Amino acid sequence: MKIFIVEDAQNIRNNLKKFILDINKLELAGEADNAETAIRLINEINPDIILLDIELKSGSGLEVLKYVKSGNYPFKPTVILFSNYINLYKDKSILSKADYLYDKSADLDKLLSTLTELCL
Repeated sequence: MKIFIVEDAQNIRNNLKKFILDINKLELAGEADNAETAIRLINEINPDIILLDIELKSGSGLEVLKYVKSGNYPFKPTVILFSNYINLYKDKSILSKADYLYDKSADLDKLLSTLTELCL
């Protein structure tokens, strides 16, 4: 399965990539640090899973989520929101049809467990 990471902090992207490489059947297909680049690359790559931060340096992960979950996007990837601001964006994330929602500071084990289960 192909995973695409949208995260503006390089150190967090690097750490996520290390964990992803340890999960069988999961390959890193690409990454972006802003909404515009993310949407462009997601269209090219068509990933199975998108790991998405909400607050980006340019644009918002919610823009990417809305685009991917709209009827205009032809593929149906699983979207996992991974943010430090879960409580602030929980309602918007649910309305925008996020598949999973995890807190960066507390839910890394849950995220990795979900990624592993999605690859079974």
